[in-house]
Amino acid sequence: MGRKKTTFYEVRESDKGFEIVLNTKVADAIAEDEDAGERRPERGLHREAMRDLKALANKLSKLPRSARRALPLDEAILDQLDKVADAGVSSERRRFLMRLKLLMRDIDFDKLQAALDGDTPAAARGRELERWRTRILQGGNDDIHAFLEEFPTGDSQQIRAAAREARGEGPNASRSNRKLFQLLKEFSATPDDAVE
Repeated sequence: MGRKKTTFYEVRESDKGFEIVLNTKVADAIAEDEDAGERRPERGLHREAMRDLKALANKLSKLPRSARRALPLDEAILDQLDKVADAGVSSERRRFLMRLKLLMRDIDFDKLQAALDGDTPAAARGRELERWRTRILQGGNDDIHAFLEEFPTGDSQQIRAAAREARGEGPNASRSNRKLFQLLKEFSATPDDAVE
């Protein structure tokens, strides 16, 4: 009869891919031990937490490079993830994973989970631009003026022309639809966007 596995973080499969869940029983036990100052957390808990970090690191390394770069992780962690992904099945991979586990000990798991779920500032901005594009395509000049009130650097003539072409039918409509989105993205850009 084996010992029941107790983990600090659990990685669960979901319809979005996977999610990181904090095991509150273990976290509370560790906090109580630290508050009491009596003893350190059990070695087994540390070992299992490292095992969970390894599972998370393996899953993150399987993401496309561009998706990994969009995650809220330090550059050192991202570089190490790239090394793990590029190592394939080799003895180097084990060393890279060991180093990665050490680097990942102090990451903000809630922020990482939000990024994996698509709750990043870039994703929110993309959803906002999609709403503007839909509003402009379904509406008229009033909606273009509303966009220009919020983003005064825009050019109403360019937006109006792209919207008119996107409302049409045929192969040029989809191209104009993308062009309208790019115009909205360009006109709504902030100085912070240039840094990214």
